[in-house]
Amino acid sequence: MNIISFVPTGRENAVSRYDIAKAVGISERDVRFKIKEANKELERIGEAIVSSSSGRGYWRTSNIAEMEKYLQESSRRRATQAKNDLPIQRIVSRAKGEALIYVKGHFRRIRVNPAQTKL
Repeated sequence: MNIISFVPTGRENAVSRYDIAKAVGISERDVRFKIKEANKELERIGEAIVSSSSGRGYWRTSNIAEMEKYLQESSRRRATQAKNDLPIQRIVSRAKGEALIYVKGHFRRIRVNPAQTKL
């Protein structure tokens, strides 16, 4: 089963995770997993399955601006979750006699010679 065929192209055609799960006959959790796998496949052709909290679901795109907007929203979501988890991490660390050290992980984009770039 290839989830790609159940995800339409274009934000205006976005479909919810629930609707994909129902159409395919799998759980919503499995839909998330299948989308991650599909994005590995779609990367080769310069496409991705993205979503937006305001977009009402998932859609396929090759639009770089849409991908960047998705990445920004995803980054904000991770930052919020990290802030929510911090008090719990401190409690667990103290209980185990451990120190909690903040390390910010990230990717940095750099310009490269187009002749060296591969999709």
